Formats: sequence, structure tokens, C-alpha cells
Amino acid sequence: MTDLLPASGSVKVSWWNRPRSLAVQLIAEDDIPDREISLRVKKSEKWLNELKRKPWVRERISEIRQAISDAVLQEGIAVKVNRIQDAQQDYDRLGAVIDARAADMRYDEPGYSTGLMSHKLRQVGAGKSAVIVDEYEVDTVLVAERRTLRRAVAEELAQLPRPDVHVGDKNVFILEVVAPSGHSDIPKLG
Repeated sequence: MTDLLPASGSVKVSWWNRPRSLAVQLIAEDDIPDREISLRVKKSEKWLNELKRKPWVRERISEIRQAISDAVLQEGIAVKVNRIQDAQQDYDRLGAVIDARAADMRYDEPGYSTGLMSHKLRQVGAGKSAVIVDEYEVDTVLVAERRTLRRAVAEELAQLPRPDVHVGDKNVFILEVVAPSGHSDIPKLG
């Protein structure tokens, strides 16, 4: 068989033809089943399974997967700065909703000028006796989402207090209780 490694340990360039290269790329991406890969490269599943057993092919698949992993970690929400930026944009958009509500002069309801109130029309009753009434309430979902975004950013920036750090009058104490090797009989506090 001509698919043998040369003595130098590198694979001949001619060995990496289009079907093999495409098959290895598709295997590494791991998005479609082997049967579909076989159809795309116009080879049998047996051929594909034999290809996957070759050590240099497995090595190439690992290299491609590592490159994909590295690329993913360099983009989008995998990057801390991007996550914080996205959270800031969401926070700002929610703030714009609050500002728009606060500027809305149609409603003279107590608290509406804070921008934290929502307004709905609700039907009370049914049929001919139905009446449409204004309903105002604090938009707790909006308030909670802004709080969640603030907390998420604080966590990203390690600005939240750690549960194992206790602040005294002037000193910070870090409490860590470790049982001696082989002893788990130290009583737990609290």
C-alpha cells in the first residue's frame, strides 16, 4: 500500500489528496456523522474508518481540533473583555428603557418618572361589562436583570467578596481549616 509513512516520519505531500484532507477536516470539526463524511468525499465508510486508524491522521485531527479550540477561545464571549463589553451593552440598553419610561409624560402615576414602572392595559370583566384599566407595577424583571448583569461583571473582574474572606476592624483574615492527613474529625462551624 502507498499510504505508508516515509522513513523521515513526515507524510508525503501527495498522500494528502483532496478526499483525505477534506475527510480529516470534517472528522476534526465533528459536526456531521461519518456516513455523511463518506458521502461528501465519495469514499466508503470502510475507507473512512481505515483512514481514522492511521496514527498521523489521528495526530492531524488533534492538531485541527486544537486550532479550532484556540480560535474559539480568541473570539466572542470566550474572551473576558467581550463578555464584559456585551454585558455593558445590555446594561446600557436596559438603562435606555428606564430613561425612555422616565421621560414619558403620558402617565402621571406615582413612581412612573423613575423609569422602573411598567404600564399595561388590562381588561377587567367580560362581555359588555368589560372595562379596560391601566395597570402600573415595578418592572422587577428589568431591575433583576440589571442586578444580574452587575453581578456577572463583578464576578468576571473578581470584585465580589470571597466567602472565605472575613473583614475585621482593620485587618482581613482568610480562614482556611485543613484537617491533618487522615483525620476528618474536625467539627464544622455553623
